[in-house]
Amino acid sequence: MRINVDIPSQGRNYSIPQDNPYSDNALGYKEEIYAYGFRNPWRFSFDSPTGRLWVADVGQDQREEINLVEKGKNYGWNIMEGTLTYSSGSQIGLELPVWEYTHAEGIAVIGGYVYHGSTLGGINSKYIYGDYGSGKIWSIQYNGVNTPVNTLLSDTTLNISSFGVDEHNELYFCSLGGEIYLLRANVIPESFSPNPSSSISPNPTQSTSTPTPTPILPSSPTPIPNPSQSPFSSLSPQVTSTPKPTSLEENLIIFAIIMVVAVAAISTTVFILKKRAGKRRRDTQ
Repeated sequence: MRINVDIPSQGRNYSIPQDNPYSDNALGYKEEIYAYGFRNPWRFSFDSPTGRLWVADVGQDQREEINLVEKGKNYGWNIMEGTLTYSSGSQIGLELPVWEYTHAEGIAVIGGYVYHGSTLGGINSKYIYGDYGSGKIWSIQYNGVNTPVNTLLSDTTLNISSFGVDEHNELYFCSLGGEIYLLRANVIPESFSPNPSSSISPNPTQSTSTPTPTPILPSSPTPIPNPSQSPFSSLSPQVTSTPKPTSLEENLIIFAIIMVVAVAAISTTVFILKKRAGKRRRDTQ
């Protein structure tokens, strides 16, 4: 849906934009609707330079899909699952996804962002997304005209749950385990050559010229790479883990332990001093 939260209207805390597809319609359709036909969108994001709205839609049994959302369009569910027929009904006018993949590659798509950072030049202006089940991260290059190009960037073992960007437009993602990861470059030795058997077919395609790195999860935070590092042509993304900060509860537990140890030490000292004083009095008598 699409609403204007800055202008209240008709007793509501929002108003309906006049260019919404069903604004002032006489058919009883909700005026808030902007587009429809989604099953379970899991993260959407706007690409600011182009204004395009990217939506990752979690499928039912066979397909996960990526859509570019436009006003008033029907994206197919529950007549279509991706490009497959799911149930009976007219398929005329349904909008097919920009990209889809089978459950051989993952089980739940996790939408991300179009990358506009400065440290990973090779994926600039590409849409980055992942999968919760397989832990894979891909990029899609698509200009709205030519056939999309999907490339596997990283094959992790993480249950990816969401993506995010910082003020420098660098890309992060988090796992269901609670850790936050930074997508960064990994220098690949010149002698390295990808294993041809790792190519994925038929859908999605994996670039055989791009090696799949193993994520590195250091025990200490890794700073954001310097933007002046080598071009991405000799790089491949990897992920680094940023440990969670110590919680207030953990700090209180540590403080309590310290206090208990301190009190025990003081009590022991007082007991020893009293015992020595008593002995001196007996010796004096």
